[in-house]
Amino acid sequence: MEIKITKDSNNLDAVLSINIQLADFEEEANKNLQKSKHKLNLPGFRPGMIPKDVAKKYLWDSIIRQELEKLLETKIEDYIKSNDLKIIRPLLPIMTDVDIDFKTETNFEFNYHLGLIDEFSYDPTAILKGHKLYSVKINQKDVDEEIELIRSTSGKHTHPDQIENTENISVSLIFSELNSNNEILEGGIKQKVFKKMSELPDSLREVLTGMKPKEDLNIKIKELIPETNILAELLNIEKLTVEDLSNDFSINIQSIHKEEPAELNEELFDKATQGKAKNFEEFKEEIENMMVTMYDRQANTILSDEIMKTMLEKIEMKMPQKFLDLLFEEEIAEKKKDFNAEELKNQRSEFERKIKWTLIIQDYSKKNNIEVTEQEIIEEAYMFISATFYQYGLPQMDQDKMSDYLNNYLQKQENVLYIKERLQVKKMFEAIKSGTSFEKKEVTLDKFKKLMSQPQ
Repeated sequence: MEIKITKDSNNLDAVLSINIQLADFEEEANKNLQKSKHKLNLPGFRPGMIPKDVAKKYLWDSIIRQELEKLLETKIEDYIKSNDLKIIRPLLPIMTDVDIDFKTETNFEFNYHLGLIDEFSYDPTAILKGHKLYSVKINQKDVDEEIELIRSTSGKHTHPDQIENTENISVSLIFSELNSNNEILEGGIKQKVFKKMSELPDSLREVLTGMKPKEDLNIKIKELIPETNILAELLNIEKLTVEDLSNDFSINIQSIHKEEPAELNEELFDKATQGKAKNFEEFKEEIENMMVTMYDRQANTILSDEIMKTMLEKIEMKMPQKFLDLLFEEEIAEKKKDFNAEELKNQRSEFERKIKWTLIIQDYSKKNNIEVTEQEIIEEAYMFISATFYQYGLPQMDQDKMSDYLNNYLQKQENVLYIKERLQVKKMFEAIKSGTSFEKKEVTLDKFKKLMSQPQ
């Protein structure tokens, strides 16, 4: 048996070749044949009494394949570990046009494209210097607004017969540009708008008040809303195009919605705090605690995103581009036709970025002895599946069904690897945050929401 690596000039793109002789595994193959022939049923032979040469005629191909697969996997992994190779997985087999004749051949050669990674080093404390861990200062106004939001989402939603000019009324409207004959202009503006009455200009609220669902109203829109920026925002168009609009528009009342906030009572306190509050003072205190917990979690998410972004930008790593091209082609093969050249370029760049991030996670985990147990994978998978069901509004499964779903999910190796990486990332961020002095900065809730809305 012989294993060797042939590297390209960049020392990163390579081909791994492995040559195996039948003698390397023939003994194991014969043992397997001896076991398997007892299960073979052939006319004219009693079960278990089929001669070895006869059984070999029927079974040898599959046995050789099985033994070769086992030996290849074992020897390649041993070679990678013993030579301490940093590689991008998976290895890509190099296919040939010549089929192997397992009945007659005794020498087998296999070749794989291999992507190697050079050693890379970094100091998290140094490259992450200057990042901030935010904390949100919650004031009484923030708590009051959150309580009103809870009342609104927990209250009743009705559809009144006509529009009222009140805070709790929302309307769904269609604005259509008209021609000189007061007919809908072909190719003109047609915009659906859903807003609270309080969000609309005063002049528009006035003419809408009293109208009913499905009614139409013709207006002189530039006279009704003379402010260019307000009109452009309402119709979702550029300000420069407002002057080209027709002055004649129709408004169709699609629907009317009324929010009736829930009463501030024990039922709401119990429901909103999962039984922790029994009166209004306890309710306010618990809502504030919930807000602090939620925004602390989001602040940690912001920091985690910044850590990932900075590590990807500042950690220098040479990548095997030819290998990545092959790996990318294999991954995107079925979807390639759906992308144009620019989109493919962006997809390729994002693909390399994900590979680099995975290598950073693996490297950090190895150097800092971050391990993930089987039990942790099961628990994380359970939480991930439960959160996914909740996100899509699916009912919670009973324990037996959930166990079945969890077992089926973890049967797939790619799911196990995904959950394992999630845990490695969590533990990596925890280790980095505990070992790095980030500047702590307190901000108002309004300021924090602006930070959350910024693109990462």
